[in-house]
Formats: sequence, structure tokens, C-alpha cells
Amino acid sequence: MMSALLKKFTHHYREGGISGLTRKTLIFGLKKLWSRDQWVIYEKTLRKAIPSQSAALARRELGFDELVDFRYYKAVGFPDEIRRRIASGVSCHGFFEGDRLATIGWSSPGYLELDTDLRVPCPGSVGLYDFFTYSEFRSKGYYTNALAQLLATMCQAGYLKACIAVAPNNSPSIKGIERVGFRRALQVTRRRRLGITEIVEEEHVQGGS
Repeated sequence: MMSALLKKFTHHYREGGISGLTRKTLIFGLKKLWSRDQWVIYEKTLRKAIPSQSAALARRELGFDELVDFRYYKAVGFPDEIRRRIASGVSCHGFFEGDRLATIGWSSPGYLELDTDLRVPCPGSVGLYDFFTYSEFRSKGYYTNALAQLLATMCQAGYLKACIAVAPNNSPSIKGIERVGFRRALQVTRRRRLGITEIVEEEHVQGGS
């Protein structure tokens, strides 16, 4: 635990110097004492997913060493966290334009990871999360394309449903998620008050896919 925290602080210092480290440390401390986080969970039944034709991306699974080679910021900044994630059975999917890595996404069997210490069970489903598109490939529809291709892959693997989470104010991601057929199913709220954590789940009555 202390080792992971030290690496996070070191990363923030490299990224933002003393001022950046101070700001991140203050935010981290305040969030542990008093914070409110929300995620909207979307679901999609996997009958037949057809990848978008807006961008020709090739998918393949990536290991830790490849993520470092491609300078994936979490593999470089938080290697232990990414190693643990891969060792737990989570798969990392890379989506390529030619030989250039454009987008990264993760899939987890039977649960959806909302935060490093918060998972939502999704029995019989696959959780999709933590998508990242490199800056030179953004605003080109690659995120939506990667989602569509990954849904097709998960359908072929035998999964009946997929789940994905997004912050309620993240309009660009929500548009991409809804474009490939996801429907809102659940809202999860995590409240922290003086070190006490409360998780509240609220169903969306018009959910489904």
C-alpha cells in the first residue's frame, strides 16, 4: 500500500513538480475524508455486434511489456497496478491503425471495475472499462470503433451481455457508448464522510438494450 502511494506521489511530482504534487496530495486527502463519486452503468445484450466502418482498426491483446513499449501512461507510471490487473485475469486490448497503437481498452469477466477499490458484480457478463485514446487519434471516432469491435469479440467469446461505466457528465463518452447500442441500467454513487464509505445503487427503470 505504501509502495503504491509512493509511486503515485513520484508520478505526480514528475508530471507537475512540487505545486502539482501538493495539489494532488490535497485532493487525495480530501477525497478520502469527504467526497462523492458517481458512475452510470450501461448494459448491452450481445446478440450480434457489427463493428463500425468509420475507421479501420486492428485489435490484439497486449501484455505488460508491450504497454510499456507503447508508453501507456499507467504502465509507465503505475507498473505494479497494471501487473496486478493483468495477473488477475483482466485482458488489455489494443486497437491499431497500421502499426500505430490508437486506443486501449480493458475487459474483465464477471465484474466491472469502477475504481481500483470498487467493483460491481456482473454475473454472466463482461465488463469493459478504462479506455484510453492517444492524443493524435482523438476526435476521429476511434473510441466508438474500438467499442464496437470489442463487443463483437466478446460476443464471439460467448458472453451474453456487456457492461460499461461512465461519469454522468462525460458527454463524449456517453455518445460513443449509446451509439453502439448500450442502454443505461444503473447509477452507482460512492459517498465518503469522515472516512466512512457508503455505496448506493439506483436502478434506471428504462434500462435494457
